[in-house]
Amino acid sequence: MNETQAMKAAAGIQAISNAVRIRMIQIMLQGELQVGDLAAKVGLSQSATSQHLQKFKRAGLLVQRKDKQWRYCAIEPKRVEILKRLISAGEERVTASPRTPAQA
Repeated sequence: MNETQAMKAAAGIQAISNAVRIRMIQIMLQGELQVGDLAAKVGLSQSATSQHLQKFKRAGLLVQRKDKQWRYCAIEPKRVEILKRLISAGEERVTASPRTPAQA
């Protein structure tokens, strides 16, 4: 991996290193939705939701389209599988039994 690739990977990881954004990803992995609907599902204002979506967009994780006055968002198709695996790995880590320092 060269430096440019490493920087892109770091930006992607940083973009999802927030509990609200992970929840947003889980919702968007179910399919495209209107930004206002996403905001309602995560319990945020549209403004706050848009700020989180901008982080996804800068990291190359989001595609958006506009239809009249509505904005729709979805996970970038090329990123769906990796995001599913990352979230799944995180869920497995949380549900796994705690390890003692000697087991780590």
